[in-house]
Amino acid sequence: YPNPYRPGSGGNFDNTMFGAGIVFESLPARSKIKIYSLSGALVAEVSDDDGDGRCLWNTRNKDGSRAASGVYLYVVSADTGKKNGRIAIIR
Repeated sequence: YPNPYRPGSGGNFDNTMFGAGIVFESLPARSKIKIYSLSGALVAEVSDDDGDGRCLWNTRNKDGSRAASGVYLYVVSADTGKKNGRIAIIR
């Protein structure tokens, strides 16, 4: 959440209490998340290093630039298996 993410909108789809970006919550401890563009290119990786079941993607690419508007695919990997889904950014 929020999904879609609309930075600067000032509404429910803007920044979270955990910071600017998209929060992945209720994850198995020590999960790793890979975020891909629709073309399959790896955009970013985040992980639950502290084991609290929550990750924040700051919506930046691996090179540090802001991710473009669009739909992204994510894959959550944990010892218990994998799960995938879609998220959107509207700039």
